[in-house]
Amino acid sequence: MQINLKLAISFCLALMSAIQFVYGQQKQESILDSLKVLPDKSNSLTEKIEIWYQASETLQRSMPDVVMELSHWMLNESQNSEYGIGEGLAYEQMGNAYYYKRKADSSIWAYQKALGFFRKENEQRKIFKMYNYLIFAFRLQGNKDSTVFYVKKEVEQANITKDSSDLATALHDDGFHLTEANHLNLAINSFFRALQYVKPTAYNTRININNGIGDCYHVMGNDSAALKYFNVSKEIAQGMGGPKVRQEYWLALASNRISSTYLELKRLPEARLAIQEQMSHASQTDDVEQLYTAWLNYGMYYTNTKQYDSAEMAFKNGMKIQRKVGRKRAIGIIHYNISGLYNEWRKFPLALAHADSANRIFATLTSSVWQSKNFHSLAIAQAGMKKYEEAYQTLTQFVETNGRLMTEDNNKKVAQMQAAYDVEKKDAAIAVLNKENELKDSQRNFLMVLVASLLALAILIFYLYRQKQKSNTLLSEKNQIIEKSLHERETLLKEIHHRVKNNLQIISSLLSLQSKSLGASDSAAQGAISESRNRVKSMSLIHEQLYQEDTISGVEMNDYISRLVSSLTSSYGLDTEKVEVRIESENILLDVDSAIPLGLIINELVSNSMKYAFPEQRNGTILISLKNTMNELLLLVKDDGVGMDDSKKSSQSFGLSMVNSLMRKLKAEIKIVSQGGTSVEISIKDFKKITLA
Repeated sequence: MQINLKLAISFCLALMSAIQFVYGQQKQESILDSLKVLPDKSNSLTEKIEIWYQASETLQRSMPDVVMELSHWMLNESQNSEYGIGEGLAYEQMGNAYYYKRKADSSIWAYQKALGFFRKENEQRKIFKMYNYLIFAFRLQGNKDSTVFYVKKEVEQANITKDSSDLATALHDDGFHLTEANHLNLAINSFFRALQYVKPTAYNTRININNGIGDCYHVMGNDSAALKYFNVSKEIAQGMGGPKVRQEYWLALASNRISSTYLELKRLPEARLAIQEQMSHASQTDDVEQLYTAWLNYGMYYTNTKQYDSAEMAFKNGMKIQRKVGRKRAIGIIHYNISGLYNEWRKFPLALAHADSANRIFATLTSSVWQSKNFHSLAIAQAGMKKYEEAYQTLTQFVETNGRLMTEDNNKKVAQMQAAYDVEKKDAAIAVLNKENELKDSQRNFLMVLVASLLALAILIFYLYRQKQKSNTLLSEKNQIIEKSLHERETLLKEIHHRVKNNLQIISSLLSLQSKSLGASDSAAQGAISESRNRVKSMSLIHEQLYQEDTISGVEMNDYISRLVSSLTSSYGLDTEKVEVRIESENILLDVDSAIPLGLIINELVSNSMKYAFPEQRNGTILISLKNTMNELLLLVKDDGVGMDDSKKSSQSFGLSMVNSLMRKLKAEIKIVSQGGTSVEISIKDFKKITLA
């Protein structure tokens, strides 16, 4: 469609009106009056429709009501002249207005009407655009099946248009869909393919693709890579041209990803700076979603830094925004976060009220993941109000819901992997059978040609050579199938270790809740619970290391001991300026069955040194050594504290009894020396090392 100079000038006037509105210099009615007279009598119908369409494109995010009015003008003018493309453009902008008013059903209806007109007019690029818009509308509606359907349609349409921008957008949306389905490696592959097609000037698409890659790495636990790509998105937004409002929106979006990641990593100073940037950009956009996430991040930051008044104010500001918009799920999330704040603040009645509100909302949305999280917050509030029976019932719901989610997730992954394996196995069997038939034919031909002539023999030899090449190719393909299957099983095993670690954290939370229910005077019981939590933590660290590291079959003991000592130092409040903890461990890789009992033994011995060796704030040193000799492991835990009484050496406390039991499992021998402190040396004969190929 050709646009003349007058049309370009008219569009600039529309853009200026939109900018004036954003900065509060002109009312909505004035904008409509200006847009109504913007086309003059010399403009053709197609030019008039294009003027209003371009104005709608500019105003759709900030002024959806104005865009709705413009779409009706476009529709009336197009219907009167039977201008099919104009009717499609009108319904397209009507869908955009509904979308930004968060009315998913109406936006889907309008986009599908537009799609019908564009199909009649054979507008292939516009058909692609409607598929893209329908994906966003169905996501807003929460309809995953329809979202997946239109992602596939979008990819098919991009292959029809052959346009690089369409291909980049389609591959990005495919990556987003694969991320939601937890196929992270496939998602990253789609995102990187999208980067090959995206144009340098397509700032929005480039930002979304890099954000998608960062999201995948974040879910995979590679937060350094995630932050790298989030910062790339931020750099792209800083270099984009066009309206300032649009740039501020994308900068706010990138800053949100960065601040959320820092919050999860508990890197609070960096999180605070990122949130300040996010709020600065969000306040320039007039985009409620960016303002909401900025206040939500502020609330979580202030909660983590125990600035409870500021956290309360931030969460309530986020609540005001979402109540205006009416997004129930976001309101439920705010209630959940406020409940967690009040639990931290020990304002349990308020925590209970907000947890109840969140629970009612998540129940109507059938949001099992958030409902599971909220059960935990609700139980803490109930226990804080001494409603222990209700707290127990709620925790039971929490454990059941969490277990159901884990089972459903694992069953889905196992079913997917089994289906893929069955298909591969069937294809491999068919290939082998075909190969056997080919070899039989080759032998028959060889005998026939051998009798016929020497020339035929030469031809047959060449044929067999080619068949050998095919056989090698088939073998290579089968090896690739096996490697893929092994990779998928490794991924599942990592997921299992992840889930085990999460369940151990649940047990730790239950112990913490039990501790809070005890009186302050019952120090012995609280101490026993604290020790149990440390033992659970020592096992949790092993499973955490297994799913985070590349070697899932073994535990790197030097790193594990360092993390365990760090956890115990924090748990017992050890003053590291007075007591130095030295670790002298070789790089030994042990299997899980050896690492868990050894970790529990180290936990008990180091805990005893931290608790008893240095009373009255004495100075000293704790040494932990693990070395591999010819056929045994030598563990040494030594301190230069007050030493151990002979009566304690023969004590049958739970901790020492557990150590003795674990030593029997490892076929170990112990030697305790109490001169100038306490030295415990254990030689372990029954252990299994992992050797990397």
